[in-house]
Amino acid sequence: MSLYLGAGALTPLLVAYKDRFAFAPELLNVAFAVYAAGFLVSVLIFGSLSDHIGRRPVLIGGLIAQARISRRA
Repeated sequence: MSLYLGAGALTPLLVAYKDRFAFAPELLNVAFAVYAAGFLVSVLIFGSLSDHIGRRPVLIGGLIAQARISRRA
C-alpha cells in the first residue's frame, strides 16, 4: 500500500510547494510534465522487464527498494 501512496504523493506536494515557495504557474506545469515523463519511462522500462523475468521478481525487487528507502527516511 505504501508503494501506491508514495507514487501519488508528489501531485499534492507540488501544489503545496507552489504556494509555499511562490512558484510561477508555468514552473508548476513543467514540474508536472517532468513527473509524468519520468513515470511513463519507468512504467515502460519496468513493465517490459516484468514481462521478461516475471512479475514476482520485479515486485519483490520493488518491495526491497521501498523498504530500503523507507528505512533511510
